[in-house]
Amino acid sequence: MAFSVFDALGDRGKPDLAQYGIKPLRLLKAGSLWPTAERAEPDAKHVRQFVSAQGPAPEYACINIEHWPLNDALTVSANMARYRAVLDAASSIWATTKLGIYGMLPVREYHPIIRKDQAALAAWRAKNDALHPLAVRVDVIYPSLYTFYPDRDGWVAYAIANLTEARKYNAPVHVFLWPQYHASGNEPIPADYWRLQLETARKYADGVVLWSPKGVGNVAWDSAAPWWLETRAFLARTQLKGPE
Repeated sequence: MAFSVFDALGDRGKPDLAQYGIKPLRLLKAGSLWPTAERAEPDAKHVRQFVSAQGPAPEYACINIEHWPLNDALTVSANMARYRAVLDAASSIWATTKLGIYGMLPVREYHPIIRKDQAALAAWRAKNDALHPLAVRVDVIYPSLYTFYPDRDGWVAYAIANLTEARKYNAPVHVFLWPQYHASGNEPIPADYWRLQLETARKYADGVVLWSPKGVGNVAWDSAAPWWLETRAFLARTQLKGPE
């Protein structure tokens, strides 16, 4: 399977990245999937109306709902059913779109991986195994592996462990990466660290989603930014060169 790169960047003034061989990813954000601030239960009718208004079906889309956690045994079954209701409503309109859910499959984990806490890791894997009834309903797995710390070896261990869990669902894995430290006030990841992340994604996943905030917190597009120059070099190595 060819490795793919997807655009979910919110940078102001960003050019059309299709010229570089980067595919668009349509994000269906929670704020658009309900008519009011009450979001306890899915609103299938509103989802269908919203998706219908978006025009032709995209090739790939990702549902971004983060208030139904899947790491609590008391609520996991009900929350999986809620996600399935949203997936069913969206796919009833976009029948050909490859759909997935942002960051929920598998449950993201970090510290037990770094500590090599075997008991905690076994419990984590069991939680992920319990998510198969939802995983069989998606077309793509979208894990999130944003960068919390400058520890590069730790990030690689975290990425490999989470992507190994993602692989268990027998669907393409497209990993979200952000070229800034998470919640850092727009501090960019050093270029060589970003290159390590892209290459790790290429080795252990089927694609990478380039993401940054849109609206509050977004930054202006910079074609000379070190992370983008590294991305251009990565695209060349993966033969998605785009224009010279």
